[in-house]
Amino acid sequence: MMLQTIITAGATFYVTIAACLFTQWADIMQRDLGKRSQLLLLRIFLVIVTLFWPIIVPIAYLELLIKVKKDKEKMSWLAERSPESFSATTADDSLLS
Repeated sequence: MMLQTIITAGATFYVTIAACLFTQWADIMQRDLGKRSQLLLLRIFLVIVTLFWPIIVPIAYLELLIKVKKDKEKMSWLAERSPESFSATTADDSLLS
């Protein structure tokens, strides 16, 4: 009885998340759909991705984390450079006066 409850809860969770992801991804694909000739291929892709969401979502999340880390490093590098360039500009302006 306990195993049946766990399996039912897991299946319900899987189907609920799959349905939510399917509607979101279908909406995104509908907005980005450029060519009607690729419609069948996109639908097949959408079904496959929805079925394998437990694998796809963590991979996409890891890629997002890597991208955010790189962007954060770039922003910190730019933040470190900004005061130096600002002080150099004000020093040049004082020489011109």
